[in-house]
Amino acid sequence: MILYLVRHAVAMEREDWDGSDEARPLTEEGIEKMKEAARGLVRTGLRAGRVFSSPLKRARQTADILVKELDLKKTELIESLAPGGAPPLVLKELAGLSDDERVMLVGHEPDLGHLAAFLLGADHPLPFKKGAVMAIEFGGRPGQSRGEMLWYMPTKIMRTLTAHSG
Repeated sequence: MILYLVRHAVAMEREDWDGSDEARPLTEEGIEKMKEAARGLVRTGLRAGRVFSSPLKRARQTADILVKELDLKKTELIESLAPGGAPPLVLKELAGLSDDERVMLVGHEPDLGHLAAFLLGADHPLPFKKGAVMAIEFGGRPGQSRGEMLWYMPTKIMRTLTAHSG
């Protein structure tokens, strides 16, 4: 199994948003940069069969961009990807997946950093920039075997891949 951990793209700042944190959206610039980044990921040959997201709006919007660019059907919501979700709860929600699936998980910091550390057996959380993606491969089931980080890409690199397309 390969898990792609994705931090949501650039969202409105909390102090500039009057609504609830759950409803805080991506900025227009964040949307455009994530679209470019997603196209860059597609150019690398990345394949994913499903995209799971935190239920918060900024993560759902990021996931929806990935779903569209990867030509998938829908974004699936997982409550444990919301802020404060513990890594074992995320794995419990993914328990029904087959070992050969490639799945994207869209969430938030610092939770993604904790999830990455948990999956890799690291002592400290790994930081994620907004819109960044980390690929982790497992020989068996996540949680039953330690993952191996294949790569980490910030949006700036993914967007460069798009800019250099023919």
